[in-house]
Amino acid sequence: MAEANNSGQTKVLLLIIAVLLIVVVGGGVYLFLNQRASAQQAALQSKKIGPTVSLGEFTVNLADNRSFIRTTVVLELNGKELQKELTERDAQIKHSVISTLRLIKPEQIAGENGIDNLCSRLKENINNLLITGSVVNVYFTQLVIQ
Repeated sequence: MAEANNSGQTKVLLLIIAVLLIVVVGGGVYLFLNQRASAQQAALQSKKIGPTVSLGEFTVNLADNRSFIRTTVVLELNGKELQKELTERDAQIKHSVISTLRLIKPEQIAGENGIDNLCSRLKENINNLLITGSVVNVYFTQLVIQ
């Protein structure tokens, strides 16, 4: 009789272990799939572009005084509220762009990461002027170097 009672307890114990195992595995699968969906959603969010503002066309002599750059600069902003400040600081921002372009040598732009480095430098210099937000990216919609 003790063996029958022991056998019943063993079956109940195995049943409890099986249920717990199913719950743990199911929870793990749920967390994995949920995390994966969150990562995909974050990737989609990072591909969205913020509001943009064109600064217009710039034609500037480069540092070697034999070459010039003609470009149209577009700024991607982190929010619409920054557009007002950009309008108010238009002269300062354009002066910063011209000053930055003026210090560039043609070979600095021609390199593999030249344009990306120039965009980063412009973004940093413009963000130093801003109070209410920041520039996320700088784009050239036209670029001629002669």
